[in-house]
Amino acid sequence: MKSKIVTVLALLVCCSLPACENAPSASDTPSIEAAAPDVQAHGSRVTEVIQAGKYTYVLVESGDETLWAAAPSVDVEVGDEVVLPEGMMPMKDWHSKTLDRTWDVVYFAGRITKAGAAVPPPGHDRMIEESGKAAAVDYSAITVPEGGKTVAQLYEQSESLADQPVVLRGIVVKVANDIMGKNWVHVRDGSGEPGSDDLTVTTSDRPAVGNQVVVRGNLSTDVDFGAGYAFEVIVQDADLVVE
Repeated sequence: MKSKIVTVLALLVCCSLPACENAPSASDTPSIEAAAPDVQAHGSRVTEVIQAGKYTYVLVESGDETLWAAAPSVDVEVGDEVVLPEGMMPMKDWHSKTLDRTWDVVYFAGRITKAGAAVPPPGHDRMIEESGKAAAVDYSAITVPEGGKTVAQLYEQSESLADQPVVLRGIVVKVANDIMGKNWVHVRDGSGEPGSDDLTVTTSDRPAVGNQVVVRGNLSTDVDFGAGYAFEVIVQDADLVVE
């Protein structure tokens, strides 16, 4: 089985919702738009700026296109040229509790960078994906915790384990924080084949890439969050202990 998540790093190159500023509840979670306008990554001019605590909202225009984008706080002014990353996540009917304002659509990004400024290295992105690193990780010391499963076994036994608590040990190979009010963590333990060797976990914990962790949470199957975020196997709302 294969996770059908669309990597936008292209999310998952990085998107992040301001969960700390405005974590949506189950009753008011906004819907996700399917596609973003064709706004150029370079040459987007800021026409309005709103600072909201740890986050910055900007109205940008590029050619005939205009949109509202939001990202962790950045020092920008009206008239600045900015770079918006590809793969921003569009959220429809987004309401900011801090500002008490609702937008028709806001596009969330891991960062907004002034044109000409140095782009932070990948290790500073909210979404971290180091090409080839996952395959180079040494999993030989990973042992299955008591009562636990390997990543491959969770895929193989997903039907019988659906909606059941599971435990596993592995290495964190990707992290995306503050997406739809959750932190998204990819864990591998060296088991499985492509498509069944990488387990996505949602959590409130914030491990780093390279951490060895024990994961405890409920396994779910056939979960579709919309906008291409569909999983045949996922562990949701897990507790992660870094070893």
